[in-house]
Amino acid sequence: MALHRRQRGGEHHLWERLPDRGPLDVEVDARRFRMADATVTLAWDDPMGIELLLAVRGGDLGNIRRLLTENPGLATARLGGRRGGSSTPLHLVTDWPGYFPNGPAIVGVLIDAGADPNALTTGRDSPTPGPGSETPLHYAASSDDVEVAEALIAGGADLNTPNGSIGTPLENAVGYACWHVARLLVARGARVDHAWVAAAMGMQDRLTELLGPEPDQPAVSQAFWHACGAGQRRTADYLLGRGADLAWEPDYAQGTALDAATGTGTRQENVITWLRELGATSTMIDGPAMVSGTPPTHSSIFQSLLTPWQDGSPTAVLGLVTDDYVGHMLHLVDGERSKDEYPGWIERYRTRYPGTRFSIEDQFESGDRVCTRLEATRTEEGRTMTASGINISRYEADRVVEEWAIWTEWRAT
Repeated sequence: MALHRRQRGGEHHLWERLPDRGPLDVEVDARRFRMADATVTLAWDDPMGIELLLAVRGGDLGNIRRLLTENPGLATARLGGRRGGSSTPLHLVTDWPGYFPNGPAIVGVLIDAGADPNALTTGRDSPTPGPGSETPLHYAASSDDVEVAEALIAGGADLNTPNGSIGTPLENAVGYACWHVARLLVARGARVDHAWVAAAMGMQDRLTELLGPEPDQPAVSQAFWHACGAGQRRTADYLLGRGADLAWEPDYAQGTALDAATGTGTRQENVITWLRELGATSTMIDGPAMVSGTPPTHSSIFQSLLTPWQDGSPTAVLGLVTDDYVGHMLHLVDGERSKDEYPGWIERYRTRYPGTRFSIEDQFESGDRVCTRLEATRTEEGRTMTASGINISRYEADRVVEEWAIWTEWRAT
């Protein structure tokens, strides 16, 4: 169980509407990058930024090197977010969900080209970094991409930059249950300044030092909760002896220490989501895979449903809907589809509108229903085209049984 239950498609995903991979036929005026002494800022839909993103997501080292060679200044450019704020090319490599092909090598190429491993993001309402701004190492620490984290540290990343979404990179790693990166950071000398971090890492001597002889009892219970979440049995037993409350619950997550102990780490959750997006199912339960007793939420199932529409296998949807599934596309004259017809719908859509990407703009879940507001984006003859839609999906157990959707016409932006 992670410290904060944040939506990972939010603040980190400044480029969430853009394609994960694929060709892009654009002409770019590279002359704007010729000023080596100036920092370039690219808008969120700038073709150069999109081409770089596609190369990063696809692990295309050759294309990345070409872009950097042809466009001096690209490695240090600021990449504007669709909703404001900005990040850098190194943040593209470390963005959620991480584990992009050749990620560690791409980090090295960008740093060799001048990218700053300690550059901070900026928020939506500020042109300069502030509370919540994060370095690429913060990002890698929030997805548990330890190989990329190692490459950043080798390139000069500061281990102790404060004020990320939780705090330092180590505090992010512990808070989001990213144990591989957390252990790496401690081994490389990251500071441990909080009892809950020391408890999660099983550092009992440091924990005793931080708590002192007469510790605040909520601090003891908080440390106990994190020790249990990290599987630190001896540390948890020590804290119980110092008065930890078994029933204590944090205000930033749900559940007691027992609930924290039954959760999965971020790296495992990442693999579970990846397998589900590929259409994998479990023989242990009737429905999408469930690991360690933690079933997927209806919202996460809907997010998995979007993958085949973009670049997954169209048949992957068959593992996400019931046999009696029916879809109602309210904007179409012949808008009814069954489970057997669903893959064909996806294939026809992808043929007619290649390269379309979907982003979730808003979403809420109530009972057996999920309501989602989406936006679709694609390019056509060098123009960016967008469409907006609303989807209401109804679930039986862990599969979609019925959905209603309505979309606007495509429009140039």
